[in-house]
Amino acid sequence: MRVGGGSHAAEVDAEDEYAFCNACPPGVPSGFDLVFHNPLLVQGDPVLRRARIVRIHHATLGDVRRVETKGLVYAITLIDGTSIQVEAEETPGEIEYKPASHVANVDNWDLDVEVSVASP
Repeated sequence: MRVGGGSHAAEVDAEDEYAFCNACPPGVPSGFDLVFHNPLLVQGDPVLRRARIVRIHHATLGDVRRVETKGLVYAITLIDGTSIQVEAEETPGEIEYKPASHVANVDNWDLDVEVSVASP
């Protein structure tokens, strides 16, 4: 996920310029209008759009407040403030830190992000 200005985070209620794929990558289910740009998914330049993050949701973890993707460990902050750290480089998807009360295994790290586009 790349956000304008060099940031690598998305947070609910934040408005910023986000980089989206210029075309929907193969394998993305129908019904998704925008996909955050990821050069591993699709070639070509991203499309920058100013948008506000309305909601971030994960199928297993529930509602998410913030996702920070800078560095080799991603930080996911749940709506209740709980932080989970996920390995992004050597063993992608492996949870490095989580409170004992949260899910031990997550098989899919897809996030549904609802945005309100401020500019076309």
